Amino acid sequence: MAFSFGLAFSLAFSLAFSFNFSFCPLAFSLATSLDLSLDFSFSFAFSLAFSFGLAFSLAFSLAFSFNFSFCPLAFSLATSLDLSLDFSFSFSFS
Repeated sequence: MAFSFGLAFSLAFSLAFSFNFSFCPLAFSLATSLDLSLDFSFSFAFSLAFSFGLAFSLAFSLAFSFNFSFCPLAFSLATSLDLSLDFSFSFSFS
């Protein structure tokens, strides 16, 4: 669930930069308020998972930021980060 909130933040943030690198203040303010509300309302474990979700989102948004051209390297890095996080969190909570 924490990872999903990280991806929701990433969607708003990548939409801000997807339109030919034009910055959208509304999407950034929504993403920032979501980040601040989540940081204050959830525990340390949640914000740690949220940070990993942002790391995934950074690699994924870099794949689409260059005029919507798809970069397989960034996608493979993001996918391997996702799989390693899924394994580490399932191992730690089992």
